[in-house]
Amino acid sequence: MTRRETVEEKLVMGLLRAIAWPFKTLFGSISPSKSTNRSSLDYQFVASSWNDIEQLMQLSGSAHFHQAVTKADTLFDFVLKSVVSGGATMGERLKLAEGKMSKPAYNQVWEAHKLRNRLVHEADAEVMVWEAKQAIQSFKNGLIELKAL
Repeated sequence: MTRRETVEEKLVMGLLRAIAWPFKTLFGSISPSKSTNRSSLDYQFVASSWNDIEQLMQLSGSAHFHQAVTKADTLFDFVLKSVVSGGATMGERLKLAEGKMSKPAYNQVWEAHKLRNRLVHEADAEVMVWEAKQAIQSFKNGLIELKAL
């Protein structure tokens, strides 16, 4: 015999799903349970996630560009965690990874990360198509230099 859920349990579960949805949508399938040491970096996962980002860039509209930049930043941070030890934030991890990329790629990733921060922290921030394309290319170049793509 199975137990029936109470109305309260259904409401709580619905509320939890509603709260979790934006995070699941924003971060996709990036899971904290994935191992982040270099020897076990899931390259197929990185490639698949990057493909999703490129598909977002094919769609028109500022919201899609915003989402693509945010997801690319999250993916880059995911890879950084496998490349460097330490750092509580992506900015700190990026500083630790300075010697692992060429100076131009490193600087471009910083600029892309600053764009992501502006989009996330400024309520009225919008991204122009050229800014999003430039940021996405910067993250891609950084991932290639880190040998993740």
